[in-house]
Amino acid sequence: MHALAHGSFESPRVWLNEGVAAFLGSLWIEQGQGQPAALENLNAGRPALALVEPASPGEGAGEDLLHATSAVYYRTKAEYVLWMLRDLAGDKALQSAMQAYEAAQDTTRDYFEKLVEKASGRDLKWFFDDWVYRDQGLPDLSIGGVYPSRESSHQVLVAVEIRNDGYAAAEVSVTLKGMSGTVTQRVLVPAHARITHRMTFAEDPAEVDVNDGTVPEVRDSVHERIITAAKPQ
Repeated sequence: MHALAHGSFESPRVWLNEGVAAFLGSLWIEQGQGQPAALENLNAGRPALALVEPASPGEGAGEDLLHATSAVYYRTKAEYVLWMLRDLAGDKALQSAMQAYEAAQDTTRDYFEKLVEKASGRDLKWFFDDWVYRDQGLPDLSIGGVYPSRESSHQVLVAVEIRNDGYAAAEVSVTLKGMSGTVTQRVLVPAHARITHRMTFAEDPAEVDVNDGTVPEVRDSVHERIITAAKPQ
């Protein structure tokens, strides 16, 4: 699949040329073996990426993707960037942007950004600034607290406090789990910020998860907070 991807998508940008091939390879794993297997393959490169990324901008030998010369950036980090764009823009929009891509037209740094923005209808400048055009390191997320408040017999308001001690902003999944189901929303956590995200749930939550492994972090890329012991469904 990696070789086939190179045959169908070519770019003068090394991060796109190698990143798209790696990304499509992981999508192939997802299709055949499921998302957990694809995320396991994706996260195999996270420790090496976390090791080389600077603790803060200007510290260490970080590389922005436009000028990356190390494979851990132009392949591993680039694949993560495309996975995150998949969540930010949606499968169809990212596919449309890739299909509309013309190597000869890629003469400005924001060419690919504009394709994805046009297909998705989203302003993604903040994302490309932190993840492509500059090397801001990786996010460092944690769950500061979870505060359920029953609004009625059928609704619980859950406030989830999320911290990001890193220098890169990230949009991550926040999932509430209970005995009868789950609810997932996405939330943008700015760099060096603490936010409170509120969600409604049909019952008292048993578990709260932040990040599903698709956003690389300094440490673990999945955060779980067990609230109560849920009964088996």
